[in-house]
Amino acid sequence: MFFLLLSATSATEAGRAKAWQQHAYDDFAEGESEGISIAADGALELAPELVELASLEAERVWSMTPNPKGGLYVGTGDSGRLFAIDDEGEAELLFDSPELVLHALIVGPDGRLYAGSAPDGLIYALDGKGPAETLVQTGSRYVWDFALVDGQLYAATGEPGRVLKIAKDGSHEVFFAPEDRHVITLLAHNDRLYAGTSGKGRIYEIDGEGRGRLLFESEQEEIHNLVVGVSGEIFASAIPKPSKGENSNKVPAAVYRVGAEGAVYPIWEDTEAKLVNLVAAGEYLLLSASDPARLLRLSADGRRALVVQFESLVPSRLLFGPDGALLLGGAQNAVVSILPEQGRRKGHFESAVEDFAIHARWGALEWRGTQPSDTRITVQTRTGNSEEPDKTWSAWSEPLTESGQTITSPPARFIQYRVEMESTRDGATPRLSSIEIRGVQVNLKPRITELQTFPFRPQQSGN
Repeated sequence: MFFLLLSATSATEAGRAKAWQQHAYDDFAEGESEGISIAADGALELAPELVELASLEAERVWSMTPNPKGGLYVGTGDSGRLFAIDDEGEAELLFDSPELVLHALIVGPDGRLYAGSAPDGLIYALDGKGPAETLVQTGSRYVWDFALVDGQLYAATGEPGRVLKIAKDGSHEVFFAPEDRHVITLLAHNDRLYAGTSGKGRIYEIDGEGRGRLLFESEQEEIHNLVVGVSGEIFASAIPKPSKGENSNKVPAAVYRVGAEGAVYPIWEDTEAKLVNLVAAGEYLLLSASDPARLLRLSADGRRALVVQFESLVPSRLLFGPDGALLLGGAQNAVVSILPEQGRRKGHFESAVEDFAIHARWGALEWRGTQPSDTRITVQTRTGNSEEPDKTWSAWSEPLTESGQTITSPPARFIQYRVEMESTRDGATPRLSSIEIRGVQVNLKPRITELQTFPFRPQQSGN
């Protein structure tokens, strides 16, 4: 005869609870937004709505510069056309060049418009009184940028990489000749020139005699933009060389801050971004980045906010117009758009998927924020047992309209939420600053984990 001993796990062992909280910029930045901004403090609110100003008969926008008389000039590719766009968005073809691309534009102190081209490295001049004239044959293949120092015009060229000093009659001299293949960008600051190059991603300071001093050599291939911040510091955007494979070490795109004493350090990095553009915006910087296409606002110490995530636009150029509005040129289509400060009327945000690591039954969903009159916030959830949402996941739940309501999505391991924001009044936006989802492990039936047998030994009674 034997005794049977059963060892079981009871339901009481399975009552683990978990809370998922999101309240910081990095929390929300893992999600995807359409029409939603993420503030530097992590709050969600309605984003400004992109407005198309003009669509041009070209393939893409390569350069933009303000027109002192109003509107702007736009250089395009892959047909090398130059357009003038007025304040109402009416576009006029000024010059259909024989070149493929017009990479650089600037208006000189005499009112003449200069345009730099590729692949023949020509500089055209337009005075508005006649056809464009070929002012300079640079001897390089690319003219990438222009800068003015006390009315003196300088041009950045590539293959070979040089900085040229150009007279009004088109005569020119090599002002600075680094070892780099391309000088991509120029910045005039404090009566000096600063140059960013491609090949080794360098930043040079160039004095009035054309003597260059290397300030910084980055790990990226190209210094793409140089801008001056409100305190006089220089900031540089940098683009890496395309990675050779998934297993190769990815060099990030970056924004660097160059201190007054020469110290250089990154304030933003992203290993997925392939195209970046940088402009100064008062005490902040505005940075467009691709993959996904978005516009970020950066502070001098690197605090960032998502201004807007673009749905169809990939910016190639950023420019502030005379009225202070931000203008964006398209890299994949020749569209110039305006981004006003006023927010749109509707937008949504989808969080990243959260793994609760348990089969959870959901509790309350709580959020904090503000809802001015004529605005609304609703939250939906969906759940599933695969890492990525697919057809096995539940549908989005009915909208929760108040904080503290119980989540109705079915028990599961993974959960995702979606925030909808609406406004029916100009200038009014709701604001969501934090969200919390609670779950507790579903009680399971007891299960036998071990079975042991023992021989029966009857107790002997004493006599």
